Amino acid sequence: MKSKLRKPLSLMLAVIFSLALMPTAFAEWSPPANMLAVAQGTDVFLSNQAESGPPEQRLQLGITKDGNFGSTGNAPAGFTASGAAGRRIGMYMTNDVTTDFFMPGTIDESFTVGVGGNKVATGSYGSSLGSSGISSSSTQIVKEAGDLSEASLSGSYNAAAVQALTTLTLANGLKIYQLATLENGKKFFHMEVSMSTTSGTMENVRYMRAFDPDHRSNTISFATNNVVGHPELTGYGTSVFAYGANDQKTSPFFFFSNWNLDDKGKPGATVQAGYTTAGLCFTDIYNDSSMVFTPESSLYRDTDIIIRFSLGTVGTEPVVFDWYASMDSNVTSAIENILKATAVSDVKVEMDDATMSITDTKSDYKYALVDETGKVITAGAPYGHVSGWVTGTDGDTSLDWTGLDPSTKYRVVTMGVLAGEDVTGTEHDTAASDKSIIVTTEAGKMYALYKAGAD
Repeated sequence: MKSKLRKPLSLMLAVIFSLALMPTAFAEWSPPANMLAVAQGTDVFLSNQAESGPPEQRLQLGITKDGNFGSTGNAPAGFTASGAAGRRIGMYMTNDVTTDFFMPGTIDESFTVGVGGNKVATGSYGSSLGSSGISSSSTQIVKEAGDLSEASLSGSYNAAAVQALTTLTLANGLKIYQLATLENGKKFFHMEVSMSTTSGTMENVRYMRAFDPDHRSNTISFATNNVVGHPELTGYGTSVFAYGANDQKTSPFFFFSNWNLDDKGKPGATVQAGYTTAGLCFTDIYNDSSMVFTPESSLYRDTDIIIRFSLGTVGTEPVVFDWYASMDSNVTSAIENILKATAVSDVKVEMDDATMSITDTKSDYKYALVDETGKVITAGAPYGHVSGWVTGTDGDTSLDWTGLDPSTKYRVVTMGVLAGEDVTGTEHDTAASDKSIIVTTEAGKMYALYKAGAD
């Protein structure tokens, strides 16, 4: 009897032992320390710990299934709602401003999509506007880079942050992904959008984000002083500020994007930030007569501020664009931190025929090669050994990409944490061909364009 049981028993012990060696295979995902990411109902809630102040000071986001800020349900345990709409959260910086940015009064935060001169969709689930033109939508917590692969945003995965991805299919066939990234210790968040068609192309495509800032409504007024741009951001990108009082210092919120600087984005595309004179719940995406984008213009009124991307032609290859939203109550540190988050890196780019390499990398920067649509080049021929975002090492790393197509533009993009580095644009010509590398920098990102034919 003993001999008959020996083999099954040894097999059972082997299975138990092997399972004991693989505890992580069944481990439940958890967010980074001091951060929260909770899916509840159709909403996703994100929270971090602010850069300064007491531990309970956190930037908190409530994101709906359509990708709007303004949860449809109450926030879960661990989150602190302002009370402006019960325990619902739109965007709230505890202990920094006195109430939620979106939820008081008329709940007004939306995105609008237009094609060919006509509005085709509005996403404002849970607000007074409602949503239209959307066939399907969902928002999920991003737990690994693979969650972003279908959205062509794998290079934007950040294991040290909390992220939420919204997937949208519009009734007209547009596919849209919206990625919200919230880092620990920051008083701003980053938004990236990937947009493509399921087949063919669409012309005169636009995307606009609009909302009514009400973050000082319970102490000062529902009106905000909406100002296009800021002197310290001139030349660095496009921005609009909403100050909590009739000045240019009290509790600013601002949109910022440098996406289309020097052809960094999509050739011929533009991004504009400003405000509308048409009041609340603004979705009239092609009505330029009711939008103000002129730098230094201002309006003290209870109205929407906007950031609008005019993308031109959109096809099956994704167009990716981005912006930042800051709610630091100190305007000086708010601007400094946005510029620091998008700082340039002192790198050298060299080229020999169809090979691009970077030397003198920095250990606190990550580098990637992207094509002209903004898609990060991943593994596989003919792009050498580099795949996606690669971390540099101080001064002695050479990152090589080989087999580049001379008819395509490429950019070397870097993410970093240093600010204030002055890098001069240079042009590097090869003696063996008419190809050239043009290195361009700005406060947002450093990139190099690989072009067929010297400029």
